[in-house]
Amino acid sequence: MKNQKFETVINNNEELNTLLNEKDITGFSDFSKVVNYGPEFKDYIQNRYVDAFKLLYVKYTVDSPNDAKSNALLRSLDFLATDETINTITNIVNPKLTRSVKLLKSCKELADENITTLSPKAVHSALNNTVINICNKLDRSEIVREQKTSLISYCLYLSEAFQDLNPRHYKKLYDTHKFIDDKLKKIESYKPHEKIKYLPKKGERTTETKKGSIEAKEKKKPNYVIIIIVIIAVIALKMCARL
Repeated sequence: MKNQKFETVINNNEELNTLLNEKDITGFSDFSKVVNYGPEFKDYIQNRYVDAFKLLYVKYTVDSPNDAKSNALLRSLDFLATDETINTITNIVNPKLTRSVKLLKSCKELADENITTLSPKAVHSALNNTVINICNKLDRSEIVREQKTSLISYCLYLSEAFQDLNPRHYKKLYDTHKFIDDKLKKIESYKPHEKIKYLPKKGERTTETKKGSIEAKEKKKPNYVIIIIVIIAVIALKMCARL
């Protein structure tokens, strides 16, 4: 009887029917009312939900990128995913989060070499809306929480480094700290007053970064290996290569 009841619920709910039966989603899909059906409903739809998620995640982040639809899909996790589902979905989306963390790490290394050679586009690519939503909607996953901690740490490091620049000479780089700060505000678990726990201890910020950020008075040769790594990482994020 319950199975029959749940099937009726699915068929009579436009968003659920589209997602689970038609394997599609709109950018405005809202599953908030599904919580009224209880945990047994989540258990019942789990396999179908995971199958739909896999297909649509690849479709709207890789094959035909659509931020609105991919983010609607991620928002559905709040209402449709069991803890077991979260673990399964983590394996699907974590490669994208990992690429962003690696790209930010490369940006940090490049900033240590000579921050004026760093392209703001790399930071923008790493902190796209889908990555922020992964951080928020899969917070139940220990793997995602660890990755998110690294991401926040690199963001804060880079934000401080950009703020050390003279905005008259390096306006685009300087303004990148505002972009980073805006993205950090969208990470639900991040609290600005707690940022000290993400930053290196006093004195750990390298002399190289400081030299590069004080108006780049000392012109250093850029590390082309790191620059190439950053470029490759940006391209990989844009292509969202399947892993």
